[in-house]
Amino acid sequence: MWKATLSVLDFTPLTTASYNGGIIVTDWYTKPGSKESIKISVVFLSNEVSTNSLEVKSYKKICETSNSCTTTLLDKNFNFQIKQQILKEVKNFEISNKK
Repeated sequence: MWKATLSVLDFTPLTTASYNGGIIVTDWYTKPGSKESIKISVVFLSNEVSTNSLEVKSYKKICETSNSCTTTLLDKNFNFQIKQQILKEVKNFEISNKK
């Protein structure tokens, strides 16, 4: 699941990636020209491949000016979509390894 998570989150730089600690945290990612940024953390709860094995938390930061930003948690649906992408990538890796 580690490799699959890194693959899914490859669009954004990482601030923490501790295999032994079981955590990956991205830096704030902003699309060019946007006032919104996102940050995602993934905690590995077990080696089992299931939605219960991952905890995904994501945050959205909106900056109207460089000194005026608000940060909120993103909704559970977004986190669920990240989990699903990771699990799908795990399956793709398993299929590739069997070939």
